[in-house]
Amino acid sequence: MKNIILGIDGGSFEQILPLIKQNKLPNISRMIQKGFYSNLKVTVPPVTVPSWPCIFSGLTVEDLGKCTFYDPTFGVFSSKYWKEKSIFSFEQITQFCLNVPSTYPAWKINGEMICGMLTPEINEKMVYPERNLEHMKNDWIIDGDSIANTFKAFDIKSSLFKRKLDEDFQLYTYVIRLPDCITHHPYITISSTELQIKNAYIKIDKFIGELMNRGDIDNIFLISDHGLKKYKHDFNIVRFLEKKNVFIRPKDKISKFMSIIMKLFGVFNPNFFDTTYFHNKFKKMMEKGFKRKNVKSLSTSKNLRLVHFYSNYGGIYIPKSYRRIKSYINKNLIQNKKVLKTYLYDLKSLPDIIVKLNDGYLFSLKETYFLQNLSDSYNHSDKGIFIAFGKNISNNHKKIVAYTDIVPTILRLYNIKKPDHMKGNPLEIIKNN
Repeated sequence: MKNIILGIDGGSFEQILPLIKQNKLPNISRMIQKGFYSNLKVTVPPVTVPSWPCIFSGLTVEDLGKCTFYDPTFGVFSSKYWKEKSIFSFEQITQFCLNVPSTYPAWKINGEMICGMLTPEINEKMVYPERNLEHMKNDWIIDGDSIANTFKAFDIKSSLFKRKLDEDFQLYTYVIRLPDCITHHPYITISSTELQIKNAYIKIDKFIGELMNRGDIDNIFLISDHGLKKYKHDFNIVRFLEKKNVFIRPKDKISKFMSIIMKLFGVFNPNFFDTTYFHNKFKKMMEKGFKRKNVKSLSTSKNLRLVHFYSNYGGIYIPKSYRRIKSYINKNLIQNKKVLKTYLYDLKSLPDIIVKLNDGYLFSLKETYFLQNLSDSYNHSDKGIFIAFGKNISNNHKKIVAYTDIVPTILRLYNIKKPDHMKGNPLEIIKNN
């Protein structure tokens, strides 16, 4: 049996469905029509770490105990925090694992592994076995520092993946980073972002078509770690906490000035004005023209440390000496109409409070005079995708499935009982097992 898990970092029905209606994605459309599809309930927060580690291990965020790429308490997130619980460590399945974020350093599996995002550099620790380093010697790109290189990275990895399909592995996993990488380039306009996302899905669809036409693939699973959506407003948590007299940090005069410009354009609301692109370009220009004083980082501010999750989610870390204000902050948050929900934790590596805003508002840490501002940008959403297609997959759909159910479902294809650490259960989509 040969099965494929294709991850799309930032994959979203919000982008896929309009392109299907335009007949731009015939192969993904076929997967939906003939297979199983559903929105995916992703992790809280909806960000690459913890999402991919949780999806591929069946762990919850609380089990993982971490929800950021980097934290002073543990450093850079690496494979050591989850590899033993991941599906890639199952000895019963021969596997090829390509470009999965947070797999660095690679480890000994029953098969081969080439790491992806959070790989610091091309070296022997990013591959298992070490002979796979031969693929990286010439033109390998981990993610790409430009749109062109991001697409080139996809072409390089996809070519290798197709060659590996001729070898004798039972499970192939490949995470495609295109949509997420495109949206996180800081100096690209909204219209260019939308065009490049469209081009990305067309390339992905063509690649999926090549896999379908091989004839030796039993089942294909298409999943994402989070979705993507356009945000038109931001909610500034820094300003909110300043108004509640619980937060102080050094002032960024350039961003404060820019907040006035954003607010003025928000009043007039011209459709042609790309706020995020303008803000990033102008700030870069201003920073080149003036020598900036050393500014303390947010983590060394007087009392709190804040983190945004590129979405309507954000986190607040509260030092032990200030824990008495946790309930005060939470009370004020839930009373604000822009706050949809708060999540409270008491774990060392998780924020004390994770804030979820209403769908239209981006969690912002910019320096500003205002609580709310205009913000045209693509960022993460908490609605991912799950599509399954193949000879063992029933034709059906569901409103939503949980990320913890994905690995138990894959294991059922191989008649492997899920281990106790996995919180989810197999989806009832497998037939003729």
